[in-house]
Amino acid sequence: MNWYKKRTSARSADVLFDFVLMQVVTAGHKTQELMGGAERRPSILGF
Repeated sequence: MNWYKKRTSARSADVLFDFVLMQVVTAGHKTQELMGGAERRPSILGF
């Protein structure tokens, strides 16, 4: 049963990471739009 616990915690960590990454990307895009760079996206992170 121990492997199941590890698997679950790893999975929730992945979900949390995805959520944080999404927030960062969204914030980055909003910042670009505020700075007037909405036409051309920054390719720093590859988005």
